[in-house]
Amino acid sequence: MQAAFASGHVADAILLLLWAEFLLLAWYHDRTGKGPSPAVLLPFLAAGAAFALALRAALTGAHWGWIAGALLAAFFAHLWDLARPLGGGSATGPPASLSYAGDRYSGDWRSRR
Repeated sequence: MQAAFASGHVADAILLLLWAEFLLLAWYHDRTGKGPSPAVLLPFLAAGAAFALALRAALTGAHWGWIAGALLAAFFAHLWDLARPLGGGSATGPPASLSYAGDRYSGDWRSRR
């Protein structure tokens, strides 16, 4: 197990799992129309992949610039992920992404009194 960490293969396994998760969820969305679309998944999984690359660089003793670059890429992927739901609201109510199915606040935002 120590060799798997020292060689960075743990990060490779994480990247492989992220890729498999993306493919499985994209396939499920394509077949059923349910679940998140690949466009919604992409920024979220890109941030995770960038963190895994930063982990791999740190474990293998890479130059600090590679680690910082991967962390910077993760930061921008997170900003991309956070910016997506914030753009969908109106001036009179919260964004549609803030309605949670099954929650007492789901439905029309005006009925929350």
